[in-house]
Amino acid sequence: MDKARIDGKWALVVRFWATPPQLELLPTGAGAPRILPDTGLENIAGACYFPDGDRILIVGNQRGHGTRSFVRRLDGGPLQAVTPEGVQVIHVSSVAVSPDGRKIAALIRGRGPIVFPVD
Repeated sequence: MDKARIDGKWALVVRFWATPPQLELLPTGAGAPRILPDTGLENIAGACYFPDGDRILIVGNQRGHGTRSFVRRLDGGPLQAVTPEGVQVIHVSSVAVSPDGRKIAALIRGRGPIVFPVD
């Protein structure tokens, strides 16, 4: 799959109403929408691009587990958990991902913001 850089050509959308929830790329101009490979998550609270255009940050939960943040390649593959369960991302937008894509900012209830390494 082509890189989906934050260049205004594709919008990353969470289809909350689908079961299971889906991630979709919608073209901002001419073109057909593309459903991304299934995440295996029970719920998705939001998602955003990483600056490299190859990965996305997904906030959601696996069945029987609390919400956490995951990284996944845009074209699929395994989810990589980057926060413990129960951690809420401050903003589910590109603001939550560092410009170099090596860290995310997340909020733990009662503790404030914390920076987590992606690797």
